Amino acid sequence: ADYFEQLSACPRLTALTDLNMRNTPVHPAWLRTLLTGPALPALRGLDLADNVHLSPVLAEALPHADHRKFARLDLSYIVFRSDTVQKVLSSRCVRGVEELRLAWRPASGPGPLTHLDLGWGLPWDRLRVLDLDGQGVGDAGVSELVAELRRRRAPAPLRWLGLANNRLGADAVRALVNSDESKLKLYHLDLRGHGLTAGQTAALRNRFPEAEVLC
Repeated sequence: ADYFEQLSACPRLTALTDLNMRNTPVHPAWLRTLLTGPALPALRGLDLADNVHLSPVLAEALPHADHRKFARLDLSYIVFRSDTVQKVLSSRCVRGVEELRLAWRPASGPGPLTHLDLGWGLPWDRLRVLDLDGQGVGDAGVSELVAELRRRRAPAPLRWLGLANNRLGADAVRALVNSDESKLKLYHLDLRGHGLTAGQTAALRNRFPEAEVLC
C-alpha cells in the first residue's frame, strides 16, 4: 500500500502521461482517490488489464473524474457487469478516448458488452483503436457497430478493430463487407477464431485492401 501512496504523491511525476498497472494488485481505494483527485494531472493513458476486481470502483470514480481526459484505456479482463461498463463508457473523461481495449476471456461466459447496443454504447468521436477480443458480441453486435458508423456525419477515425473470438458468422461478415467505404477505413481487422471460409476472407480483404486482415 505504501508504494501506491508514494507513486501518486511523487512531485517528479506531474508530467506523467501513461501509467501501466496491468496485472498489478491495485488497491481500489487508492485508485478512487487517484482518479477523482489532483494527482498525476497529465495522465492520459491507463492500463488496468487483469485487475479483475476493479469494476465497482471504476464505475463509481470515472463519472466523477471530469477533470481528466483519457486517450488510452486498457480495461481488458476486468469483470464488469453490463451496468458498470456502461457507466464507465458514458463518463465524460472517456468521451475522447482514442484507444480502448475491452478484451474478455470467453471461458468466463459472454462479455458485458453482449447486452449493450454497441452503436450507442461506445465513445466513437475519436476512437482509432478498439479491441473487443472475446466479448462474444455476435453478428448483431457487429451490425450495430457498422450501422452506427454509417449514421455518423463524419467518417469514423477507427483504424484498428479487434473482433477475435466473438461468435461471428456470415451476417457479421456481410455487414463488414457492405459497410460504407467512405465511413469506415481499416488498417487492421482481427477476425480470428471464427473459422471463416476462403470466400469470406477474400471478400473482407477486398473490402479493406489496405488492412491486415487476420482470419
